[in-house]
Amino acid sequence: MNLSFRIVGSLFIYVLLTSCQTVTIPSLSFLEEIVGTEGSKNEKNYKLNEIRLKVKDTKVDYLPFINSNLASNVTLAIANNPDILARLEEGSAAKDLIKVESSAKSVQSSAQLTSGLVSESGSTDPALVASLSVSKLLYDFGRADSNILSKKENSRVAELATVIEAELIALEAVTAWIAYHEKIEVEKVYERGLTMARPLLGQIKNISTSGLVDKASLLEAKKKYTTLETLADQAKLATAAAKVDFKNIYRFNAPNNISSVLPIEVEESTDKLEEVFQRSPGVEIINHRIYSKAAELKSVQLSEKPIISAVGSITAPAEDMREDGVANVGLLLNHTFNDGGRRVASISVLEAELEALKQQRRGTVENLLSDFNQQTILLEGAQREKQSLEEILQLALEVRDAARGQLVSGRSSIEDVLAAEIGLAEVQIGLISINAQISQTSFRRYALHNGLTSLFNWSRN
Repeated sequence: MNLSFRIVGSLFIYVLLTSCQTVTIPSLSFLEEIVGTEGSKNEKNYKLNEIRLKVKDTKVDYLPFINSNLASNVTLAIANNPDILARLEEGSAAKDLIKVESSAKSVQSSAQLTSGLVSESGSTDPALVASLSVSKLLYDFGRADSNILSKKENSRVAELATVIEAELIALEAVTAWIAYHEKIEVEKVYERGLTMARPLLGQIKNISTSGLVDKASLLEAKKKYTTLETLADQAKLATAAAKVDFKNIYRFNAPNNISSVLPIEVEESTDKLEEVFQRSPGVEIINHRIYSKAAELKSVQLSEKPIISAVGSITAPAEDMREDGVANVGLLLNHTFNDGGRRVASISVLEAELEALKQQRRGTVENLLSDFNQQTILLEGAQREKQSLEEILQLALEVRDAARGQLVSGRSSIEDVLAAEIGLAEVQIGLISINAQISQTSFRRYALHNGLTSLFNWSRN
């Protein structure tokens, strides 16, 4: 009796003390436990609602941004992208869910300790009862296996989602590189034009004071020079914007000069394009969603079947264990005869979702095929335009050189020279832009057909 009273009393005190504790979790310690408390010189602290959030700058050691280092630098950009890191964590969580679902087939056990007061025969005494229960699923007609299969397919979906994210980042990284280089080159064209046109500005002022040329011609010449200056300023702003995009994707301060990215060819496959796109990650992820949904549907359909388990339990009071203790072992048959229509409704929902996924798969293949054909047409058109611009460039150079040569003899005016400089700059910029378009389009086309992650040897591991 004294031992039981002590045990009951100790339990009562423990319950009383724990019930008095606050359930409020300190925000700072809670967040530090989640995000970590490692310090760094590069950390920036922000105060928000009295919670200290720590933002850590990451430094990535990129190779020089030349075409031969494209694969290495893009792979580094993918590996250090927060979206990829998030996808990898989601993949890890999806694998853990397989273990959670698999636990349904393992032995389940639980223990319970109950204390209180028992009133019997006019007396009240403290009482303590311990109980232990064990169960093991024996047969459920494959319902647990269907649930496990569904989670395995979801895990594969998470893996493919990481690959798709990597593909998008790789294409963004290549595009940002090409665009930044394009803007740098355009800015250089305008700088060269201004350098060559600037001496003419002094001549404009001298001639205007001498009265040898009418004011209309002088104003037109000044207008063209001002136009060149305005275009040069706009080019600088475009370069600054492209530099920001470059930094956002590479998480790295963009260098002032980078090399161009050469176009890439797509090797013609012996398979039909539709068969090629059936193997793309965008279609594969839908396939595995279909498999997961089909396994989930099978599990719901099997819920009308009974579940057979082996169960056992022991209930033992602190006193008179032999006389008052109870133990039993046997089989448990669990069967739901009526769930109010829940199973039928769930089956209907899952069947509709399956059909929607099949239609989505079909639409994805059609979109990939259409996009690939469109990129092919754009690439062919850009290549023809490049040939035309190269021919026009030679003519523009001849016109510019002729105008400058005839300026001394008076056969051409300063206005003619400035117009020739602007015309040459427009052609050169057009050629720079079309080269960038060819490179970007070729990589988009390659990404659709082969995938960029395989080209850059990127791996989730």
